[in-house]
Amino acid sequence: MNTPTTRDSIYKEFQKNWVVNHFFKGKVLLAVSGGVDSMVMANLFFKNSLNFAIAHVNFSLRSTDSDEDQLFVKKWAEDRGIEFYTVKYNTKEFSLKKKISVEMAARQLRYNWFLELSKEYGFKYIALAHNANDNAETLILNLVRGTGLEGLCGIKSLSDLVSNEHQVTLVRPLLFAERSDIERFAKINNINYRVDKTNLDSTFKRNKIRNEIIPLLAQLNPSIIKTLNENIVHLDEANSFNNSAVDEIFKRIVLERDSLLNNDYISLKNRFLEDSIDFNSLMNVSRYDKIQKYLLSKILYDRYHFSYSISASIIESLYKSIDYSKLYISENYIASVNNRRIDIFKKEILSFIKELESERCTFSIDESFTEKQFLFGGYKFLFRLFSDNYKIEELQNTNTLETKKLYLDYDKVVNKEIIIRSLKEGDKFSPFGMKGKKSVVDFLATKKIPAILKRAIPVIELNQDIISIPGIEISNKYRVKKENSKIIELSIALLEQN
Repeated sequence: MNTPTTRDSIYKEFQKNWVVNHFFKGKVLLAVSGGVDSMVMANLFFKNSLNFAIAHVNFSLRSTDSDEDQLFVKKWAEDRGIEFYTVKYNTKEFSLKKKISVEMAARQLRYNWFLELSKEYGFKYIALAHNANDNAETLILNLVRGTGLEGLCGIKSLSDLVSNEHQVTLVRPLLFAERSDIERFAKINNINYRVDKTNLDSTFKRNKIRNEIIPLLAQLNPSIIKTLNENIVHLDEANSFNNSAVDEIFKRIVLERDSLLNNDYISLKNRFLEDSIDFNSLMNVSRYDKIQKYLLSKILYDRYHFSYSISASIIESLYKSIDYSKLYISENYIASVNNRRIDIFKKEILSFIKELESERCTFSIDESFTEKQFLFGGYKFLFRLFSDNYKIEELQNTNTLETKKLYLDYDKVVNKEIIIRSLKEGDKFSPFGMKGKKSVVDFLATKKIPAILKRAIPVIELNQDIISIPGIEISNKYRVKKENSKIIELSIALLEQN
């Protein structure tokens, strides 16, 4: 990292990195708090006649000082004819409502608003005034909190800010410069700025690192900021290599999708299963436990955003073959361990299960019955009557991956109340060919159905007796016999997604 040492070195470095190469291909939104870093950044954009606008967030955290910051930045923009946007939030109230820290609340409010502005007004970039000191502080903060290699790579000069509806590029054009050099540059160039007195409050972790820990480290190494930033570069290079190697290994240990759908339950896997990681394939990659666990932990964290602690629990369950019923949840995914595999499901399956569990369908089949269709809990059920000249073998051959059919003894269900509902704990039934009863959950386990999918499977009840797990098995008591002149065909399929 080239630390600025002369009056115009920050200006020249900024031009080299962002101006000469015509990096910006569209309008830039500058996040300007009014502090020295953001005011120097704003001046650099203005002096270089770049196409930009100013955005200022008033977090209402410093009484009148917050309002004065807002007016200061507004006046600077208006004096120069720069487009200006501002918003005011009650950050403390938001943090209490969301049960998060004030710092996290401010971050969420800030970035959500930036996304809204960029989408509405067509900004391609959002410029943030992070500097080399911020980068060093982030490294130390992550070390103290606990992190993997990724967390030691500091702040990126370029990154993406993404929502469900929009994406914008974050740029940090001052990341090369140390805070002391930025302050010196501001003084030499008569750049006015506001001072945030809360930066002196070391009750905040980052402020404590900035005000107390880095000065101590500087006693050991006067160039500590430069050294830490150089270390970040080396760690980032190592991480890039590591990621590339893990990506190749992932391709070798994730199971082919077609092989996973062979015993799919009415295409539930096809809809909700993201990936399945095979432990046997991982053992072929390395026979060392520590390497295996590291690879799994990194894949679970990087690809599916499971925390390190949850990843450790998943890995423990895999190695010890314990608690296959447990589900592990991240922001967008659910993991379950099943038969030396880690199955990763899309989190949308929880909404599917919730809909199923909230519904209950009751009906009866009378003598005039020929056919009846039901939409229930994300499924489409069809009951049809067959009489006299049917051949059960021919009917069974019409099963597909998407639609499964079973057959019931008509005489045992006619004129009786039939209930379609979700699976409950303790449900038992008599599988086809078995006289005694068995737990439905245990029966599904013999079919190698993952824990999360068990909750997504309905059952059919008659007189408090489970007569069918649609698409999988019929109760032995209600099976079709050769002498039956009438039978009920029960088919089930997933409803198509909107």
